[in-house]
Amino acid sequence: MVLGTKRDYGCAVFCSICVCFYYIWNICQFFYCRCGLRACSVVCLEFAWRTRYNLKGFFMIDHIVLLKLKDGVTQEQTRALHNGLIALKEKGSIPGMEEITGGYNNSPEGKNYGYDWGFIIRFVDEAARDFYLPHPDHRALSQTFIRPIVDDVLVFDYEIDK
Repeated sequence: MVLGTKRDYGCAVFCSICVCFYYIWNICQFFYCRCGLRACSVVCLEFAWRTRYNLKGFFMIDHIVLLKLKDGVTQEQTRALHNGLIALKEKGSIPGMEEITGGYNNSPEGKNYGYDWGFIIRFVDEAARDFYLPHPDHRALSQTFIRPIVDDVLVFDYEIDK
């Protein structure tokens, strides 16, 4: 195969289409590219699989939770909540939790509307987030660490577009 030929261009176009529509990989798996190289399809599929979180429908999700703490809540209680979140990730019973961060509000803008403490959980995709929400370990964490110390909760999720 000579690079830069019309034949090569056709192969590149096919691979671009395959990457954009990788969910039909079963069809592409056995497809021979116009250049006649089966390896091109394999490379295309590998690229699509590795970049699946950047394609529409598979964006990573940031799950933001802001808490209005009850009067008298101590740093030990919020530390226990944070440790519970970290333990939830490390336990591994909920796949797709990439990262957890949390802490007290420290914005100088004064626009926190009474929300004192918050955390963010980054999920690999919507399916991981949707699996987490009704999960018994999530429910137990909420019952044990969040409800006893919180007056109000604000949740905001968004897709990460890289």
